[in-house]
Amino acid sequence: MARAGGEATMTTLLLFVLLPMIVTEGRVTKGGASAVERRSVLDDGLGLTPPMGTQTCSKTMPGSLGYEEQDAKTFAAWGIDYLKYDNCNNQDPDMLEVGNGGMTTEEYRSHFSIWALAKAWAAILSGGRVAVVLWNRGSSRATITAKWPDIGIVSPSTIVNARDLWAHADIGHLQGEITATVDSHACKMYILTPL
Repeated sequence: MARAGGEATMTTLLLFVLLPMIVTEGRVTKGGASAVERRSVLDDGLGLTPPMGTQTCSKTMPGSLGYEEQDAKTFAAWGIDYLKYDNCNNQDPDMLEVGNGGMTTEEYRSHFSIWALAKAWAAILSGGRVAVVLWNRGSSRATITAKWPDIGIVSPSTIVNARDLWAHADIGHLQGEITATVDSHACKMYILTPL
């Protein structure tokens, strides 16, 4: 997939800007600057969502990877007000998809749990507490273990109270690790509070 030399190849404009454009052979030949001229109809300015990777969301054109400087200059010349880079084709929980259809309850729960941890499978909270998600991305049930040093609890001898956030129940006191059997595409999410 080659990128057109000299001209910006922005599927972003085709997918996300709600202004008419004329595109030939994958090149934006009209629309960038002329679209900006008509942006006065928008109260909050004009923004784009360019793809960060090697491909666009449609996987039919090259993305911005390696062309960031060229694209930034093009966007600046067009008077674009803001950019929100998209991570199409990558794990990118920047938006909650809960309730939009297409996933099981367990998949929605997993999506929300991972999103809540902001791309980390464990998070340090106030008071020395730790949030941890044991997420099974596999196709069958699995046993998953997280050891204290791997999730930010320095001493393996630390005893914690573990609370299952989805079951709304304390599961007891644990030392050194937490283990759970997790269904396919499901997760267990806990808050571990040192005693």
